[in-house]
Amino acid sequence: MVAWEEEHGALVTGDIVLFNFDWSAHWGLRPNGAQYLRDWPGVAMDAAEYLIEKSVAAIGVDTISPDTHEAMRTNPIHPLVLEKQVLIIENLTNLDQLPDFFLFVALPLKIKGGSGSPVRAVAFV
Repeated sequence: MVAWEEEHGALVTGDIVLFNFDWSAHWGLRPNGAQYLRDWPGVAMDAAEYLIEKSVAAIGVDTISPDTHEAMRTNPIHPLVLEKQVLIIENLTNLDQLPDFFLFVALPLKIKGGSGSPVRAVAFV
């Protein structure tokens, strides 16, 4: 993360960080899209801790979860990130079409008593 910041610019409080793993290319209806649900990449614990230190507002990924399948069973970032009030946005697409910095908005549905929601994700470039 530090190397990325040195090349592209520093993250600041309130930023939303999106991870493009190029995984959305695997998305599709079953059975052809089954790969999307197997062995997806994720955000490492040290990266999550770094982003929390930087006081980011949210982490977004183009996978089903920011945790790998293995990490979900052993050492997930979900509890740590959510405890620190960092939002998680999953299943994004077209991240490869975005510049390094842009305005990102995720508009959730108001679901009474819900712990999550589908969002309308919009990038202004």
